[in-house]
Amino acid sequence: MKNVFGILLVVFTILLASCSEEEETNPTPEPEVEEVTAEFEVASTDIQTGESITFTDKSSGQPTSWNWTFEGGEPVTSTKQNPVVVYNTPGVYDVKLVVSNDGSEHTQTKSELIKVESTTETDAVEATFIVNKDSVTVGDSVQFTDASIGKPTTWNWTFEGGTPANSTEQNPIIIYNSPGKYAVSLTVSNGDAEHTLSVDSMIVVVEDTGGFTLAGQWLLEDNSTGVLMGSIVEYSPETNEATLVHIETNTHCFELGDASWIDIEATEDGFTLKEMYRNCFTHLYAESSITIVNENELYMEGVFQGVPFNRTWIRYECEEEYDLDTYLNGTWEEVTEDGALTGVQINADLTTGKGVVIDDADNGLCWEVDDLAWDEIQPAVTCSGYWVSGLVKDCVSEERAVHYIRIFDENTFYYEDEIGTIVSEFKRMEE
Repeated sequence: MKNVFGILLVVFTILLASCSEEEETNPTPEPEVEEVTAEFEVASTDIQTGESITFTDKSSGQPTSWNWTFEGGEPVTSTKQNPVVVYNTPGVYDVKLVVSNDGSEHTQTKSELIKVESTTETDAVEATFIVNKDSVTVGDSVQFTDASIGKPTTWNWTFEGGTPANSTEQNPIIIYNSPGKYAVSLTVSNGDAEHTLSVDSMIVVVEDTGGFTLAGQWLLEDNSTGVLMGSIVEYSPETNEATLVHIETNTHCFELGDASWIDIEATEDGFTLKEMYRNCFTHLYAESSITIVNENELYMEGVFQGVPFNRTWIRYECEEEYDLDTYLNGTWEEVTEDGALTGVQINADLTTGKGVVIDDADNGLCWEVDDLAWDEIQPAVTCSGYWVSGLVKDCVSEERAVHYIRIFDENTFYYEDEIGTIVSEFKRMEE
């Protein structure tokens, strides 16, 4: 029995040694380590100073360590996988990430990735505003509403003719106590930028027009287009039309009757009308409205062929007597540069009602003394000058021309033709 047990012990020992030898000759292989590749992303790359950014690791290869470098950021470095960084200084900054594991390492640098702007920078401002009405009667008020762009923080208004005349409110209410046309100005600022908008004649204030009549003649005193300046229309209640009765200077081919107010209808503070134009060949129409400024002044505005226009008409009352002696009597010399008749002298003799050429100078043409003469001198209907009938002799033929003298002052007048073209300028000669 002893021998059997001994034999078994020997066999077991041999087997145990064999297993141990096999383990030493065939060890278990270690797993392979995957290479890492650094990558990351951010929700936004454009921020303002004081804002933070979360950097999210998107690296592959199962990294076990992260080393970040944040140019311009706080903190400047981090070993967190997904750090949060604050930027307090304006600028453009790089970001670098180094990732690694037991077997590899990789670096990713993104240049000029983060753009930081100062929170004190603001957009430019642009002043603009609206009103609830731009035509009021004396004592009425206007609501001004700010509509400026760029988030202004201050408002400085100036109201010509208004009460109060100035305001720092955003949306002021202004009272107008005197008739007239008044400008409005608004200056807005946001601390870094400033802008001013000024609008001339924006608010039209009219007085009580009880007993007002449109009948009579009206002189075009001010005009946004310049056409027909100084012309006169006459309103007839019988025909309900205002017809052009005089054209002073317009540089266009208008004729009397070509421009008139038709379809005149009374409104609460004035009139509406359709204004007719004849531009040499065709009749064109412009809807207009007239506001009564006072009993002697009208303000017209409308749109003609898509272009806004405005005009001021004043009641025409010409003086019966004209001081011709002050403004026209005497000797005049033409001083127009490069004019054909430069140097010609005309003596206006009001005892005869004529102006006679006394010296034609050297004008390069075949004019002679008396070839140019004012045969008749008549006051112009607008009270600002005279119509003269002149005799022109062009060597071969004789042709009579009617010209207009526009008085500039006691010593200067302009010589214009029938359509308003300035022919020459004359200066009074010293006696």
